[in-house]
Amino acid sequence: MNEIDLDALAPWLGRTETKEDVLTHGLIDKFRATFGPHLWGGAGDVPLGVHWCIALDTVPAAALSDDGHAARGGFLPPVPLPARMWAGGDVTHFTPLTIGEAVTRRSVIGDRL
Repeated sequence: MNEIDLDALAPWLGRTETKEDVLTHGLIDKFRATFGPHLWGGAGDVPLGVHWCIALDTVPAAALSDDGHAARGGFLPPVPLPARMWAGGDVTHFTPLTIGEAVTRRSVIGDRL
């Protein structure tokens, strides 16, 4: 495996991306249909974990990499590895989500080495 030049990736540190969306009944219905018995929260509540389905990126098929993600070099740095995975993060819930409310997702590229 080739060594990664971390200095070349330094300009990506501190980048942020903000996306907005609206939490809908339809999204919650689809989420519940997928994860049914594994969800917390009653029928009228917004289930925990649904935040992972809000404000997703919309990328044309022609702009996808072989791994199915958006091509490298946009928000995420062009790390020369064959596949990507979620490596960690923090989620802070300030208040419970409400159906019909606008939701903002803010992503930050940080350095935890």
